[in-house]
Amino acid sequence: MKKIIALFFAVILALNLFPVFAHADNDQDAYITELLLAQQTEYPEGDECNNSTEKYHVLLHAPGLLLNCQSCWGYCFRLLTSAFNIDPKKSVSLTWQNINGHLSGRPCFEDVYTSPADIRPGDILAWPGHATVVLENKRDQQKLVLAEGNYGGRVHYGREVSYSQVSSRVSYIVRFASSQIPDCNQGGAETQSFQFEDVPQNKYYYRPVQWAVENKITAGTGANQFSPDNPCTREQIVTFLWRAAGSSEPNRQQNPFLDVPERKYFYHAVLWAQEQGITAGVGGFLFGTGQGCTRAQVVTFLWRLAGSPAPESADNPFTDVMEGKYYYTAVQWAVQNGITCGKDSTHFSPDDTCTRAEVVTFIYAAFSQA
Repeated sequence: MKKIIALFFAVILALNLFPVFAHADNDQDAYITELLLAQQTEYPEGDECNNSTEKYHVLLHAPGLLLNCQSCWGYCFRLLTSAFNIDPKKSVSLTWQNINGHLSGRPCFEDVYTSPADIRPGDILAWPGHATVVLENKRDQQKLVLAEGNYGGRVHYGREVSYSQVSSRVSYIVRFASSQIPDCNQGGAETQSFQFEDVPQNKYYYRPVQWAVENKITAGTGANQFSPDNPCTREQIVTFLWRAAGSSEPNRQQNPFLDVPERKYFYHAVLWAQEQGITAGVGGFLFGTGQGCTRAQVVTFLWRLAGSPAPESADNPFTDVMEGKYYYTAVQWAVQNGITCGKDSTHFSPDDTCTRAEVVTFIYAAFSQA
């Protein structure tokens, strides 16, 4: 199988079939990482993945050839086409970079590979007899975080490899170059918003979602989906807040939470939120990763981020926001500052799970002038 794959790419290079995909900056790296991580529910940790697993059997159509891939290669292409909302039955474009002399030919990257620091999330690394998708490049630690199929016959997320391992073992790098991959650097919020098919212009959250995408606060749940009605988890919410506030590094690196691994995308955001007094977790040395947030909790997060200011008046329009509740002052402040007007004129619905649309709208109202 390895020889067949090598032959395919040798033919591809000889015919110069695949266009160049420009090197992306760190914002687009983060965007692609988020798209890939959103696929973990579809391709979960420990899912069976081997040469007989039909789920990861992909007939990948590329210009001039057809790749019949299973196991680790099939998993890589299945994960990537799903993340970028590309139908693998349709023709896609790829580029590849030979880095260890295993295949002859000139490099295809616009920015020629010089070191593992050039590797991006979404790249496929071709190891001897194996292939993996890069989830994240931790350049400060000189490590890559990988998603792998057929890792002991199973799907596995989060293995870290050092730059030295990459330099000594990886034969070549495969990069998706489809025009369907969203470009985070395109100018203009109007262009950005239309990547989401589920964000109509007549919805209250249309402009907030535009703003959030334009400011790299969220990349949605897929190339064309924002999923406005889905619940927003605690780690997603603090990550949105962290990005809106400038993505500053926490001063302390001590992690008080057992359910916040360092390799996760929300690691620095959670440490920052805890340091800023925005949240102390759910108790028992747990942050509450994976749990949903209520409307009351999200507004309280925003209020604490603002410095827990006192409301300008004692007015409370909501019959379901009782004095003495932890969120009472936060809701008053949010109403008086135009962050929320409730579910209706007399109800805030504090215990309702906050949706992605509501979270982004709250953050937009707090951080941006309409």
